[in-house]
Amino acid sequence: MDDFYKNNPQWLQQNIIDDTFLWEKSFTTTFDEFLNYVTFHDSFWIGSFINQDMEYVCIIRLDAFWNQKYSQSEKYDNEWHFCLVKIKNIISFRIKKLDNDQTNTIGNCTTEIIDSTSITQFDDVYGGHIEFTHKPQIKVLLITEQGEYLNPNPIICNEK
Repeated sequence: MDDFYKNNPQWLQQNIIDDTFLWEKSFTTTFDEFLNYVTFHDSFWIGSFINQDMEYVCIIRLDAFWNQKYSQSEKYDNEWHFCLVKIKNIISFRIKKLDNDQTNTIGNCTTEIIDSTSITQFDDVYGGHIEFTHKPQIKVLLITEQGEYLNPNPIICNEK
């Protein structure tokens, strides 16, 4: 946890502690829809937490190169925005973490829906993974390094 506090902005740390993210600015979707427009490839898994309503929140530093349109950037400017994903109804999750400090880089994210239940897996580039079994609906926030909330709807961002 020391690295988290050392390498991330104060507003992010405070919003996690106080559970004060502005979810009313979120986009409601499913991983299946979201992954048609956004890739987590080469993004960085910052961490996750369970909020006071027992919702699981993933914090990912979104790779700006692979997500230029979604990041709402005219050019690759090295600013990797924070993508927060709230999964309301977690049924189960599994983690396979290798004994390697660099396993926070996401290689791939896949999802499938079976009988109204999603199975979503984030694979790291070294063979570890985290897998969620959950109800399909998720909420997504997109926030800049400075704490500015951007439009998290990937359909609108990719139409520009």
